[in-house]
Amino acid sequence: GVPPGAYRLAVQARSLTTDRIQIYKQDLTVEAYGRDTLQISDVQIANAVVPAPEGGRFVKNGLRITPLPTTAIRPDQKMFIYFEVYNLARDAAGQTRYRVEYTVNASGRSIAARILSGLGKLVGASQSGPTASVVYEQAGTQDWEPHYVEMDLGPTRSGEHVVRVTITDQI
Repeated sequence: GVPPGAYRLAVQARSLTTDRIQIYKQDLTVEAYGRDTLQISDVQIANAVVPAPEGGRFVKNGLRITPLPTTAIRPDQKMFIYFEVYNLARDAAGQTRYRVEYTVNASGRSIAARILSGLGKLVGASQSGPTASVVYEQAGTQDWEPHYVEMDLGPTRSGEHVVRVTITDQI
């Protein structure tokens, strides 16, 4: 890890077939994660998330999180979302209880999003025109947890979609 602060990320890639170089630059801020407030990491959009107990490239917390190199998603492609929750409260028995809500808004279009592999107990799902929402109840023993979910945005995929993740600590 790096200390909290402002950073400039620069990545240089060379094409093996054309020998051309592409440079990608981005300003980013690394937040300080305190110990007394519920927090969520940045939400990472991925091409795939699969168990990877052996480690290797793109592995975090035992999961291989294959980056999605663009913000455009093909109609036949599913989208994965990865994030981490920090500073979960524990009850007297050392258990955590919290809810994770995924909301997808399709910029005024009707949407039929499906959450395909949510972890936890499904407690609610709704769809209303351009918005689809799914809520899972979670429990654990650690004060932080990694999460990922597979999403299928269905046939109404064209256009801009906004995905919001809301965490509610029930303790």
